[in-house]
Amino acid sequence: MFRGVGPPLPRDRRSPFTSSARSSAAPQVRSAPPREGYPLTPVGPPDTAEISIREHLRRWQEQLPVTESDVVMLHGLQDVHEPGALRNAITRPQDGDRLSDISEDLDPINDNIVVAPDSDDQVPEVAESLPFLQQGDLVELFGAVGPILAIFIRNLETQSQFYTMHGKWVHRLPRKVFFYVPRFVSPSLVAQITPYLPQTEVMDEKIDQMQALDPSVPREVGAALIKPMLAFLEASDEAYRRLARNFAKAHDSMAHDVEVRYATLEEIAKQILGEGPQGRWPESTLWALHRALLQSGYGFSPDYRNHRVSGTFEIRPRREGHTIERVRSWMRQYQEDLIADATAAATGNARKTPSSSPGRNNPPIAGFVRKARAVIEHSRKRRAATKSGTIGPSPVKVDYNATSARAVYRWVRLSDFPFDDAEITIIRVLEAWTATRTIAVHSSLASLGPMILRATGMYEGYDLGLATGFMFLQEIGVLVPWANRLTFDARLALPGHVLHPEIEKMREKAVYAAKANQFVPQDAMAGLRKDWGDLEVFCIDREESAEIDDGVSLERVGDSSSEFWVHVHTANPSAFIGPDHVMAKYAAHLTETVYFPDVFYPMLSPVLTKTHFSLAADRPTLTFSAKLTKEGTILDTKITPGTVRNVSYVTPTVVRRALSSGEGKEADTTPSPATTLTVGGEMPELWFGGRKENLLQTLSPSQQETLRTLRELGAAARRRRESRGAVGVNFPKPEASVYISLFQRTAQLPRRNYARYLEGDPVISMQPIVFDPIPNPDRFSNEMLVPDLMILAGEIAAKWCQDRSVPVIYRGTLVNPENQSPEAFREEHIDPVVRRLGYAPLTLVARYLRLVGKGVSSPHPIKHTILGSEAYTKVTSPLRRYSDLLAHWQIEAALRHEAQTGRSLVDSPDGSDPRLPFSYSQLEGMIPRVSERERMISQAKSSAQRHWIMQLLFRAHYFKEAPLPETFEMFIFSKGRVSLAGKFSGYLKELGLDVELMENQLTRDHGGVDIGDCWETRIHQISVYDRSCTMEPVRLIEKANPFWGEKQVGRL
Repeated sequence: MFRGVGPPLPRDRRSPFTSSARSSAAPQVRSAPPREGYPLTPVGPPDTAEISIREHLRRWQEQLPVTESDVVMLHGLQDVHEPGALRNAITRPQDGDRLSDISEDLDPINDNIVVAPDSDDQVPEVAESLPFLQQGDLVELFGAVGPILAIFIRNLETQSQFYTMHGKWVHRLPRKVFFYVPRFVSPSLVAQITPYLPQTEVMDEKIDQMQALDPSVPREVGAALIKPMLAFLEASDEAYRRLARNFAKAHDSMAHDVEVRYATLEEIAKQILGEGPQGRWPESTLWALHRALLQSGYGFSPDYRNHRVSGTFEIRPRREGHTIERVRSWMRQYQEDLIADATAAATGNARKTPSSSPGRNNPPIAGFVRKARAVIEHSRKRRAATKSGTIGPSPVKVDYNATSARAVYRWVRLSDFPFDDAEITIIRVLEAWTATRTIAVHSSLASLGPMILRATGMYEGYDLGLATGFMFLQEIGVLVPWANRLTFDARLALPGHVLHPEIEKMREKAVYAAKANQFVPQDAMAGLRKDWGDLEVFCIDREESAEIDDGVSLERVGDSSSEFWVHVHTANPSAFIGPDHVMAKYAAHLTETVYFPDVFYPMLSPVLTKTHFSLAADRPTLTFSAKLTKEGTILDTKITPGTVRNVSYVTPTVVRRALSSGEGKEADTTPSPATTLTVGGEMPELWFGGRKENLLQTLSPSQQETLRTLRELGAAARRRRESRGAVGVNFPKPEASVYISLFQRTAQLPRRNYARYLEGDPVISMQPIVFDPIPNPDRFSNEMLVPDLMILAGEIAAKWCQDRSVPVIYRGTLVNPENQSPEAFREEHIDPVVRRLGYAPLTLVARYLRLVGKGVSSPHPIKHTILGSEAYTKVTSPLRRYSDLLAHWQIEAALRHEAQTGRSLVDSPDGSDPRLPFSYSQLEGMIPRVSERERMISQAKSSAQRHWIMQLLFRAHYFKEAPLPETFEMFIFSKGRVSLAGKFSGYLKELGLDVELMENQLTRDHGGVDIGDCWETRIHQISVYDRSCTMEPVRLIEKANPFWGEKQVGRL
């Protein structure tokens, strides 16, 4: 079998990491009691009153005298594992079709909660980004004994149905499929077995029971599918045996010594196998290679978020592989020494070469474990260990006014506990396991982390999985107690983390080029700019926003009271930074600015943005304008380079309150502190101070009237789009604000040279968004003011480019032909309910949004069903999104050509004009990577917000740093992970936060949980590491409205 780095660890029943061996090898160290108010016992969910068979076995094992050879380890195993926990593969049925999921543990994302969009365009991230599986496709799934082949049958709501090579049906999430062969068998063959298969979703815990009672597909019927799968398996196994030597050399052939590389499966095959027959290797050979790469455990990592789109493997550097192999050899030697010492102690025969002999080359593991144990004991005197994947807050509060950096924390180094080079190597491997996650969770290498944790003897009662490993790094002072693991994501490749040396070099060049003595601004649109004079431009953004991309203005058409020019003014860095500039190349890599609540990764230099490009008086703009009627009809459009003079800044809160006040009155826009949930003390005002000189706190009657007119025109344009199929989306999106220090806008890197601890913790605040499943039209229109106008700008730009055959990155949706058509679903289910209730229930809206299918990008115009637009592109954020910058370059080149020739490019037959910076073919090559990066960053930004909200709830709930209600009302929105772990997803009405509801006897007594139910719940468990909050049902408040429930919808 192919190995990436070294042989597997030996499996020895006399493991030194059993409870009996550990007691003889290393004494238990008890921590001194923590300070008052900080519990010594692990923080986590209460123990269940019901004792499982496995718990009886554990207790039986502890009570009876046993020898090491008798011990069967049951610690850490669970009936249904949580993300990041150790997997139970011992006590589960070892059926070949019993599915495990190598991607499930990596970064749990709730696929059933609609991700709220960015505020600039309000385009929800709900369209499936992966290629559609179609009937007859061959796919790879992961069973308890390894990969298995299956045929895709159909989609059943949130699950996909497959028929395996063993003649059994299984249900799985479609995004968990990484390898597939399209059109492997005819759909007509698939149709023969569908009458024998379940017609609806099946919960995971019921699959075993149903398959035991269900005769399933008769063998003579299923044979038509099983035989070609077995033939494919046989061909692939033959290729595996024949090419095993080549596969074993794959990492050495493809990897760089210190830099990360990326390659597709076909590129790897060509490199290590040569040119395939007829220019391409057979699918069976590619699957053999695919299996070998995944089984290596290290070296090749698929894109677990989007592998069916990107098809790329991340190839880790050779040096990292050598580091992991070194630690594995140390661990093997440590195990052997413990076994030999225990054997010698039991027999009374002294070892020939004791592990403590002077001059012996002792493995560093033993010393590291002893040191870590002492440091952890020290840590637990100050911070509580928890079962939430993080340590508790410090009882010491640091006054930020007393530190030069205005920080709310301070480091305290433990000088008695330095880490030497070997120990730093061990720490780096632990980081690769639990922080950067570059060690595959299903490989034998992933056992190194749990072995080290168990050897410390400090984690009895803990699951020795990724979350506990992350907390271990916090307890020894390598990571800060509030560390966000997203910042260490190797594939996200954020700058400043020294994970990718080539990226750091590119960033350094971009920073140097942005210096004042290096950057000389030259306006490519000079002579073409319009002076907007006194026209007031409103920039509506959060107070702390550093990059102001856009503003809006209103211009009346003569004396008309029904026609207006709506202008969306955008920053114009593209006129000063060309596509070949080093800063543009760095922007292409990063793809967009990454905003986390605590960290800021700018796409363009903040210095240049602040001094030259961010919207302000006398700054250049590219303006997208539409002449609109009050009914939303577009009479004319234009794109104009210009300069704005009169710019006013206002926050969304001020605008929302002003528009909600009475007509013609000055609104009270003072925010209410009672609506904010905060831990760590008051949020320092200096965090927000000094950004804008003319930030409006109140709006005059004339300003309110202008904004109301803009709101009404945007809403009219939205109604026009709704008539073409768009659905208004306004899911809650609470956001956290974080203060760490005045200058803390870059991530805190691991500190490995000394053990240390921190005093103090960040200030975290969140303004809850009260969630109401019944939409408020007026409130919705107020919140959609900016998104409506940003979408309008995207439509203007797309139509302008389409008319001139200018290639840009158009955004759209592609309907899955296997699903019901969105139009038919809307007519059948949504429209009748809207006529009856006056609004579309969110559950139906979410189902409709899923039916619109795949989100796609193309250099050619494509319909965007969610937006109701025939053509759409993004152009309003050129300071923070590369695709918008690219669109500006294309548009400006066309504008200059029209100005120079005096001739419009409308109806131009060819968009590959050499005067354009990018041709159709160039964009086709760029779009896959840009789209992949945008999706990855979008998920990361949402997850970072969620990390800090979970930190806030963790400290408020377990450590009482802020008052929380005893119970919360929860609206059940979707099935969430119910098919995998018996959980439903929904929103807490008091916070607007999406959480999960566990099922229990109470829910079963009420006939189960239905979408649209409202339950009274209390917090059961908060996991900061997994960014999850699980609620426990307390009382059923209200059953689902019959017009909301899934039974009214039927199979999608």
